[in-house]
Amino acid sequence: MSRWSRFNNPSVPASAASVGRASLRRAPVLMAIPAVLMGSACSRGEQYELQTPIAMGPWTFEVESIGARVRTDRGGDRRKTVIAVFKLHNFEERYEKTFDDFLNGTSPGALMARPRTRLEDQSGSKFDGWLEPVSGGRLRSERWRAEFLLVDLGIRDVMRSTQDLAAQHVDRPLADFRLVIDNPDPRPGQPRGIFILLQ
Repeated sequence: MSRWSRFNNPSVPASAASVGRASLRRAPVLMAIPAVLMGSACSRGEQYELQTPIAMGPWTFEVESIGARVRTDRGGDRRKTVIAVFKLHNFEERYEKTFDDFLNGTSPGALMARPRTRLEDQSGSKFDGWLEPVSGGRLRSERWRAEFLLVDLGIRDVMRSTQDLAAQHVDRPLADFRLVIDNPDPRPGQPRGIFILLQ
């Protein structure tokens, strides 16, 4: 069985997932939804490639590039972050929700959010990402960035140190992951979700 064959074969059971959380510095409180209830986006999604137009709701965009960086803090602990850059094709248009609110699952005044963009690995671990404008502000930015901090923060991980949870992912290749984007507002002809295999 290949690394990603489980995602293409719903009959193969997924392991219990630990829900990772990306940068929370400006994020609202997240809804704690067990991964087993969320299901695999791939079973209802479509595979896309980098730099391919994606239509979701009123927006059309592409994932322009995906890279990673490793940072070492003063204590010598290393943490890996995966960075996806989005290019918004209709960034000059205005809709009820801004592009970041659309994919971050946030609304003005809301206390909870459900991010629509995440990384997954073959074990079912998930790492949420939050979109932020690269330049031009939330109403004018053509490019957006989502960062995924590879630290497991699921229920099964509460007894382990943050250093251990981060260290186990530092040397993992990008090919171990895929980027998943759920469509919050699927319209006729649009996918309910997509995924991109990382290289």
